[in-house]
Amino acid sequence: MVALSVIFLAAAAQPAQGGILTNASFETTSLPSPGGYICQTTGNSTCISNITGWSSTCNGNCGTSGTVASVLYNGTGGSAFNGNRGLWAVSDSPDGNVYIAIDGDSTYSASISQALTGLIIGGTYTFTFDQAAAQQNGTNGATTEQWQVSFSGQTQTSPLMSDLAHGFVAWSQVTMSFVATTTSTSLTFLALGSPHGGPPVVLLDGLTATESPEPQTYALVGLGLIAIPLALRYRRRKLR
Repeated sequence: MVALSVIFLAAAAQPAQGGILTNASFETTSLPSPGGYICQTTGNSTCISNITGWSSTCNGNCGTSGTVASVLYNGTGGSAFNGNRGLWAVSDSPDGNVYIAIDGDSTYSASISQALTGLIIGGTYTFTFDQAAAQQNGTNGATTEQWQVSFSGQTQTSPLMSDLAHGFVAWSQVTMSFVATTTSTSLTFLALGSPHGGPPVVLLDGLTATESPEPQTYALVGLGLIAIPLALRYRRRKLR
């Protein structure tokens, strides 16, 4: 009984990995290589996402030159970005075969998001992802790029990347932690960049999520660990 209690308490203290995200690396998509727009219009003019589990704002447009949110494949040099306009330079994502590229120009303000449910109020949710920066073919000049990440009413920005003309900022890993204030919310990545017309392109891939219990859970675990030796001592006394 005591052994089972110890196992239960230890399990309760361990963070749960990755279970809250669907298609975290964007590998499940209806688009073949080399990729294309995240959004497309169906026969009834409904704008849908080409990535399972994810939605995109698409800046009010869908599958047009005003929709610069794209799904890209490794090994293609980003050629499918923004209606096959492509990117000056890009290296393959270190995670899987598919990644996201969105123009950070404030004129477009495109984002990608996923609705999350079953959250624990007060629990800490840590998201790790890979980011990189590029520029669209046919443009000139230095740019800056980063992600604005929103979760449960909180917003953080990733480290700012500075890209030289026709350049590429290599993939790097970013980690952010948020505290859930509701049982359901959206995880949103909004592309930010400058200057206008660059365009600054922000790349995203390799998401993981870690869920840690709320502080009350740790308190209960602590009380349980204290109670176990006390119960053992009381039992020994009764057996004498």
